[in-house]
Amino acid sequence: MTTIEKIVTECLEKHEGGAEYFDLLDSKFRETKNQDLVNNLLENVQTKLIVVTGEFGKVILENHLAGNSPDNIEEVIWVNGGLRKSDKIIKTITSGVTSLRYRKYTFVDDSYYSGNTFNTIKKHLFYNYDMNCDIIQVLYDGSLEIDNKVVSFYRYHK
Repeated sequence: MTTIEKIVTECLEKHEGGAEYFDLLDSKFRETKNQDLVNNLLENVQTKLIVVTGEFGKVILENHLAGNSPDNIEEVIWVNGGLRKSDKIIKTITSGVTSLRYRKYTFVDDSYYSGNTFNTIKKHLFYNYDMNCDIIQVLYDGSLEIDNKVVSFYRYHK
């Protein structure tokens, strides 16, 4: 059983699904003992610029600021969390970003379900900076339908 499968099993034993399940799953992915998962996720990114969000993204941003990101990641844009429930982008922090206009980026997050978080960020970056996302790279894909843009280490619905 992989680390992600263990985490999913542990979370499902406590919650059958819903927001509580995803909140617990997210917190497990952020734990320092699971930093290897995060590094493996980042090592597979094909763009130099990534966009991250929320608490999971904050871990990635802090590692990048401390010089602890894989070499392929040169630029990070962090966007406030809570976008699953509200579509208001309140704050962004950048690290190593030299320009935003007409850029391609990879959206990196711990989990993907409905696409609300991604779609909010995508609209904001496209309308304000003409930026486009090539790939959504996540640890856990819980979406009901397969989206070819989503690359994950674990897909719940086979």
